[in-house]
Formats: sequence, structure tokens, C-alpha cells
Amino acid sequence: MKFKTILLTLILFSQVLGKDEPTTREIFNNLQRANQKTVPPHFSATLSSKLVTAQIKRIPKNKINFNKKPIVKFVFKEGYGFRIVIEHVDDYYKNMFALYEEDLVRSGLYLATGDKNTYSKFIGSYKLYWLKKSKDFPYRLKIIEKDALPGDYSVFYVKENWQIKKSDYYEDNKKIAELIYHYFALSNYTVISKLTLKIFKKKAINKVEFNFEDYDFSKNSIKGLMD
Repeated sequence: MKFKTILLTLILFSQVLGKDEPTTREIFNNLQRANQKTVPPHFSATLSSKLVTAQIKRIPKNKINFNKKPIVKFVFKEGYGFRIVIEHVDDYYKNMFALYEEDLVRSGLYLATGDKNTYSKFIGSYKLYWLKKSKDFPYRLKIIEKDALPGDYSVFYVKENWQIKKSDYYEDNKKIAELIYHYFALSNYTVISKLTLKIFKKKAINKVEFNFEDYDFSKNSIKGLMD
């Protein structure tokens, strides 16, 4: 085999190998396309869990409007991201669950379609690495927030359709939590039915489940709740 033929063969072979590891932009585009196909552009859903119920009970009765039952809403709008708000309560308690929003952002929920819905915004906030596939997942992604401490990062386990099914969270290179995503089909979309969170504390494992119900895909469902 002549040298030129060998060189051409090596170049073609290296190009094939390169396709096994997509670029950061290709990964972003795949995640965005997958979410745009399956996630409504805007929606609201009721959010419930034992933890949510316990914390709502701490709201004074005189801070609940007209003695109505407080309802925790998860609201999403493409390009803006999501919020967790409580309806039928005094404004002081309306954003009581806002502290969980940052944790859910770290979960990769609606990655590339929320407030980081352009490639420049995405790479301005995150470093993204392609990892070797695992036994049950063809794609694995490592994402590090650019202002994160050393050893703090997330690993996302992704199916063939680029839907995130599981994520692990690390602090100081130690796994501190795991989140499992449960989906179901609804009106041509694929939406979250439940998030199962496991928090690892020494030998103990705390498990919390968040249920998403009563989806509403209308624009009115998020009116006044994204402010």
C-alpha cells in the first residue's frame, strides 16, 4: 500500500472515530432538539411531595388567602426557564420554594431550552465533557458550572433519544445525590411524572419524591407566575 493511500485511510478512520465523540455544540444541539420535540413551550403543573406538604403546614393560617388550599405550581416557559410558586398565599410566602429552583437547574431539567437556550449562553455558564457510555446508557455527559468549586460537577445519563434519565451530583469528587427522572406521554409531549431524589449522608440515604400532576399547556396557566 502506497504512503498516500495509508495516509488517506488513517485520515478517514480518524474522522469516523471522531464522530463517536460529538463536539460541545453538537451535544447542545441534540439536547435542545430533543427537548423542543417533547417539552411544551410553556406549561404549569402541580408539584407535590411529603416534603412540600410538611413545609406548607408551616404557613400561618392568616397568611392563606380566603382559607383556600395552598397549591404549589411548577411553571415553565421556553427561553426563560422554570419557577416554583405557591398560589393562594400571602406574597411573602409565594416564593417559599424558590431555594429548590437552583437544585432543579443543576438537575439538567429542560437543559438547553430554559434560560440557557442559546449555545453562547450555555457555554458561558457550563463546561461540558463527553464520557464513555455505561452499561444501560449510550450517552454520559459531565457538566461543570464555570464558577463551581474544584471537584463539584454533575454527570447526566442520556438515552438514545437524548432524554436525560438520571443524574449524579458530586461535591469534592464525592457523590452526594442522585436524581431519577420518570416520564409519561401527554398530548404529543413527554413530560415529567415524578423526580426521585436520593441524598447520600454518610451511611444513610434520604429519599424524596416530587410528583408532577394536573398539567396545563395553555399560556394562561403561567400568567403572572413567571414574574
